[in-house]
Amino acid sequence: MREVPLLYYADTGSLKDPVLYEKLYAGLPESRKKKVDRIRPVAEKMRSLAAGVLLTRGFADRGISPESMDDLLEEGPGGKPGVRDQRFFFNLSHSGGYAIALFASHEAGCDVEEVKPEEKTGANLRIAKRFFTPEESRYLEELAREDKGAVNGEFTRMWSYKESYCKALGEGLKLPFDSFCVLDFDLHNSTTYKTVIGDYCFHSIDLDPAYRITCCIRNVPEAPCLIPGFGL
Repeated sequence: MREVPLLYYADTGSLKDPVLYEKLYAGLPESRKKKVDRIRPVAEKMRSLAAGVLLTRGFADRGISPESMDDLLEEGPGGKPGVRDQRFFFNLSHSGGYAIALFASHEAGCDVEEVKPEEKTGANLRIAKRFFTPEESRYLEELAREDKGAVNGEFTRMWSYKESYCKALGEGLKLPFDSFCVLDFDLHNSTTYKTVIGDYCFHSIDLDPAYRITCCIRNVPEAPCLIPGFGL
C-alpha cells in the first residue's frame, strides 16, 4: 500500500539550550544515544541528536516506542539503516543547521546540503568536473559565465539529487556520481532537473534559500508532507 511520504525537519539551533538537549536526548533509543555519545564536535553532536529525535518521532507516529526501536532496526547490505520487516522505509540527513528524516512506504533516500558561499565557486566547479557527468559539469561552467552567483546553489542541488538517489538505492556514495545524470536538456536548450530516474521519483523541497533538500522515493510520485520541529 502506497502512503503519502512524510518529511520531518528541524533547526538544530534550539539544541544549544542544555535543558532541551538533555530532555530530547533522554527520549532516544539506546542505539541513537550511543551514536550521539561517540561524536565529539558540539555542532555535529547536535545534528546527530536532532536526526535521532526526528527518527524517534517518526517511529512514535507509527505507534512504536523508543524502547522497541532497536529490536526493529537493522543495517542493510550497504550499511543503510532500515526496518527489519520493511513495514516502512526511512532515511536521515543533516547539514549546517538542519536535520531531516524521511518516512515512506517504499525505498527512500533524502539529503540536505548547505549552500557554500560564493568564494567556493571555483572549488565546486572543480568537484563537478571530477565527479559529475560531462553534461552537468558543462552546464555549471556555462552558468558561471552567465551568473556566477547562481553556481553554488545549482551545484548543491545537483549534489543533493545525486546523494538522495544513491541513498534510496542503498548504495551510499559507492555509486559513482558520473554514472547518471540528474538534468534534462530539451531541443530549446532549456535545462531542468529530472523528476524520475528508473523507478525513483525526485522531490525538491524548499525550506530555506541557504539549503537544498531532495527526497528520492521508489514508485512514489507524491511529494512528502512536511512536519516541522521536534514534536514537543
